[in-house]
Amino acid sequence: MDLDPAELRRFLRDRLAGYKVPVYVDVVESLPRTASGKIRKAVLRAIPTVS
Repeated sequence: MDLDPAELRRFLRDRLAGYKVPVYVDVVESLPRTASGKIRKAVLRAIPTVS
């Protein structure tokens, strides 16, 4: 399934308060995980963003 970040923001804008809508959305193939299955947040933060 293809996800359009602009479409997602429009969807959220209708359902959330303005300050809760993300400023940007990055779509990744899969989330990096540790051996125990936890999401590696530091790796996600290190990914360069396109705004």
